[in-house]
Amino acid sequence: MGFEWEKLKRKVPSYLDYQNERTRNNATWLVVTQALTEKDNLSLGWAHAGATPGDPGQHNTPGGPNPPNSANMYTVAWKHAVDSALTLYANYAATINNSAAHYDLGAGGHAVTVDCHDSTPEAAFDATTGTTSNTGPHCFAGGHLQGVSVGAQYRF
Repeated sequence: MGFEWEKLKRKVPSYLDYQNERTRNNATWLVVTQALTEKDNLSLGWAHAGATPGDPGQHNTPGGPNPPNSANMYTVAWKHAVDSALTLYANYAATINNSAAHYDLGAGGHAVTVDCHDSTPEAAFDATTGTTSNTGPHCFAGGHLQGVSVGAQYRF
C-alpha cells in the first residue's frame, strides 16, 4: 500500500491569480497491491488532482478564477514473475478530466500524449514579416482518456 500527497505553490502577484493554473493544494496518489499467488500480484491505483485557483484560458477552456479543472485517474496493473529475471505485465489506466482539465496519459514518457495533438500545424512566427502562421496544436480539456500497456521486463 502506498500514499502520496503534494501541494504545489506558484508565487504570482494576487492580480494574476485568476490565471494561476500551477498552484494546486491537493494532489494525491493511493495504490494498493495484493499478492494473488507466489508469482502474481494485482495493483489498484487512484490519483486525484484538485482544482487550481485560476486558468489562463489558452485551450478550449473559458479561463478565469476557480475553474472546474480537477481530474481523477484510475489504474489496474497485473504482474506475473516468470522467473527471477523475467516479469510480464499488463496495465490499464483511465483519466477522467473535469470540463476545464487537460491531464493526459503517456505524458511521463511511456507513450505518446493525445490531448494536445490535433491536426492544426504548429504556430510559427516569421520575423521577416512580423506575422504568425497557424495556431496549433490545440489541447482539448474535459477528455476521458484510456490506455492499455502490456509488456515484459527482463533484468540482467
